[in-house]
Amino acid sequence: MAAYPTYGLPLLSGPPPPPAPPEASACRKCGKEFNILFSRQRKCMHCGYAYCSSCTDYQALIPRRGPAHGYDRAAVCGFCIEFLNVTALGRNQLRMLPLAKLRRYIDAYDIQVKDPIDKNDFIDAIWAVRVSHPLSVFL
Repeated sequence: MAAYPTYGLPLLSGPPPPPAPPEASACRKCGKEFNILFSRQRKCMHCGYAYCSSCTDYQALIPRRGPAHGYDRAAVCGFCIEFLNVTALGRNQLRMLPLAKLRRYIDAYDIQVKDPIDKNDFIDAIWAVRVSHPLSVFL
């Protein structure tokens, strides 16, 4: 296998999700129907849903299984890459994000925010989850 640079790719924390149900007949994002010759389905290694190759044109790193150490590249969908990139940001970079993007992230991972007043309350909630789960399901 050729070695490709892996710096700058977000990190998935665990094994891939279970396979998508076989009844998935179309891409979840664009609706393109799957068939054997032209449009095969690919599974997002973060959410587990089936997508066409155009909609899983993003990559993240996933820990290797077994005795080998390191990471392998994994295909992820356009929905998940946005959240994975937010997960990789530092506290100061989170402050630069629009509030709407922080809210979508918090809603997607069901992070509890008690009585938010400003953007820093959302950032503190995200950071608290990261500190309590260093390699959590949020990656």
